[in-house]
Amino acid sequence: RGGRGGGGGGGGGGDEPLLDFAAVRSVARADIDALTPRIFLIADDAVQRCLFFTDGKGAAGVVAALDALFVTYAAFVTAHVRAVRRRAHLDDGGGGDGGGG
Repeated sequence: RGGRGGGGGGGGGGDEPLLDFAAVRSVARADIDALTPRIFLIADDAVQRCLFFTDGKGAAGVVAALDALFVTYAAFVTAHVRAVRRRAHLDDGGGGDGGGG
């Protein structure tokens, strides 16, 4: 039945955009699902090391490093969400069901 190919032409086949969207969404979801637990493990490990090596006196440095880590992670997730929305044509100015405001 349909492949996971690169999204053919911009018109007519009703199911094709849905298949493309599903493939894009699953790839983005897999990336985020794989990364999320690792981010929190890294953060927890950093806190534990700080406590062990500095008895908490290095907390300000760890907080700054974790802030940078989570800002980078949030940017990664945001980029994936934007890519999925773009490929699903949700940000083309035409309708959609996600009202905001």
